[in-house]
Amino acid sequence: MDIDGFLERDYDRVVRSVALACGDHPLAREAVDEAVTRAIDRHSHGRPIDNLPGWITVVAIHWANRWFRRRRVEAGALAQLAPLQRASIDGPDGTHIDVARAVARLPLRQRESVVLHYLHDISIDQIAELLGVSQGTVKSALSRARHTLAAALSDDARLPRREPHAP
Repeated sequence: MDIDGFLERDYDRVVRSVALACGDHPLAREAVDEAVTRAIDRHSHGRPIDNLPGWITVVAIHWANRWFRRRRVEAGALAQLAPLQRASIDGPDGTHIDVARAVARLPLRQRESVVLHYLHDISIDQIAELLGVSQGTVKSALSRARHTLAAALSDDARLPRREPHAP
């Protein structure tokens, strides 16, 4: 594998090709860089690549497509969370629990998984496909999120009741 030769002869052409496919030149450069890293890793594990420019182009286009898919999923999740910015639960003792604040504090993967699974009722295998991760990753994210939310929504995390805003 001749990465140096690829970088000299083919890199710019491949970036332009990927940019044409995905419509975003900076994203294309990032995708090609990621694909080059994967090619180096693949080569270091004894898995040769016959057509390096072609392989990198395909991997970069797939990477860019997954990036766009993740952004669409995130945008949908954020749109679903927007109404929750005012969402709350009144606890049994009359205290106020701010669910949106607790969800917003979760790490991104956990937040995505919670919103998709519990708000959109999307199955774990579909979430895994949408986010480009394994089902185990989604299950783990949901489990950690449930644990974190249980702690955050416990008595220690309750906030004083907020009075409604006057119109």
